[in-house]
Amino acid sequence: MKTNKLRQHLNLPKNSRIALYQGNIQPDRGLERLVRAAAYLEPENVIVIMGQNIGTTRMELAQLITLQQVHEHIKIIPPVPYKDLLSWTASADIGLTIIPLDYTRNMRTCLPNKLFEYIQAGLPVLSSPLEAVREILTTYDVGNIVRSMDPADVGMAINTMLSQPDELARMRANALQAAQQDLCWEKESQKLLRLYQQFLAN
Repeated sequence: MKTNKLRQHLNLPKNSRIALYQGNIQPDRGLERLVRAAAYLEPENVIVIMGQNIGTTRMELAQLITLQQVHEHIKIIPPVPYKDLLSWTASADIGLTIIPLDYTRNMRTCLPNKLFEYIQAGLPVLSSPLEAVREILTTYDVGNIVRSMDPADVGMAINTMLSQPDELARMRANALQAAQQDLCWEKESQKLLRLYQQFLAN
């Protein structure tokens, strides 16, 4: 169910549009790219980074926000209890998985938990071109891929998605349907059980 928690918590205007990153705030997540991308956002668009700080990452991001003078376009907030997470997630307009590309096999095929949390909450997703993530977004038609990892391109991709309410509504409906029918524990657990049964049979 759509909520308004992030706007209320951050005292944002009702017409603000939110691109959400949720997850650990740590060095290898490419979050500095989101800070730099914030300089290219339209006036009503805001990136929210929500998660547990690791080490000095949040402090370094805050310094970069000051340096880039993008306070109005990017906000960092602490994590919320997991039982409340999806209601906070559902108050954004799109979810972000802008993960750095190091082209290792592990990175190319990664499927971040946040991807499925976004889909469960009905959020269309904007992602870097990771193979496994691209497959999910394409199969269920629930998001877009950034054309490059340049901050200007990331910012423009966020603007483009947030400027298309009809497209977002369509992808939101697709996400909620996928979450109910396929991308859920009730369905995935059956695959796991079949795998165990095949293993035991051999």
